[in-house]
Amino acid sequence: EGENLLTERGQLTKTGVAWRGSCGDWSLQLEGSRATGRRLYKGVTNLRQPVETTSDIHIEELDAQLWHPLGDDWAVGGRYLWRTTERDLKTVGTVQGYLERYKQTAFAIGLQHTWDLASHGRVQSRIWMGSGLQGNLHVTLPGMDSAVLPLGRLRWWAAGVQWSGCRKGTTEAGWGCEIAMDYQSERSSRGASQAIYRNGVLRASASQPATNQQTLTFKLGANYRFN
Repeated sequence: EGENLLTERGQLTKTGVAWRGSCGDWSLQLEGSRATGRRLYKGVTNLRQPVETTSDIHIEELDAQLWHPLGDDWAVGGRYLWRTTERDLKTVGTVQGYLERYKQTAFAIGLQHTWDLASHGRVQSRIWMGSGLQGNLHVTLPGMDSAVLPLGRLRWWAAGVQWSGCRKGTTEAGWGCEIAMDYQSERSSRGASQAIYRNGVLRASASQPATNQQTLTFKLGANYRFN
């Protein structure tokens, strides 16, 4: 209990497409993205022997944000995040790898500040705090039947800053550009234990341990405004 079982570090390449619209004072943003890459895995085996390998990561996300202004420069928002993560842990030596598929849903409330730089664009800073619904992990451990493990309670917060510009006016139609940096911290508690079977016969039980994950994202994008 409380032991650090493994660490993973790596870089992912993320691509996505977003749509932004408004109705009265409300503004809505929808974004879909996909990230892929490889992480270096350092952990221990079931026999407590150290092991180093790699894991291939594939993440798909749907991000929906709804904003309402609070005065001239501030806005309050709500956010819905749906995410699936595929983690392929590679075999090394006599230690067999396996494939995991995570499904998670989260909600958050946020605050945004906008700084208008006139002809130099605008800068928006945001902060989010939220929690997740019950997620699950689909996994087939080596030599065992496939199983679904419940994930623990997810709590997360995020902060970011974005510059938007490359256009003569913020309300004119045409192409623009944006640069952003975001940081996100997630903590999940330990999940409930689940029975593990081999050929339908009970062999063991397993649970997803508590996790702590930090992500730093840099984004460069182009956008087009329709009037």
